[in-house]
Amino acid sequence: MSGRALSFGVVAEAYERFRPEYPAELFDMVMAYAGHPVRTALEIGAGTGKATRLFARQGVDGPFGAQSPTIPPGIF
Repeated sequence: MSGRALSFGVVAEAYERFRPEYPAELFDMVMAYAGHPVRTALEIGAGTGKATRLFARQGVDGPFGAQSPTIPPGIF
């Protein structure tokens, strides 16, 4: 993986700490856009996993953040 791909890691902890969580309404908006219940999803560019956690709490499964080394261990 390139250095640029890992560059978020140097600020990931501060991002996680200071950036607000996504509102619960985001889940509803995405489900309305999909037009049907979604049980599995793939999040691209998961960062620290803020949106990922929102969807996981709603029961959506998937390889969330599979390529993101910045998601803290044990989140899922």
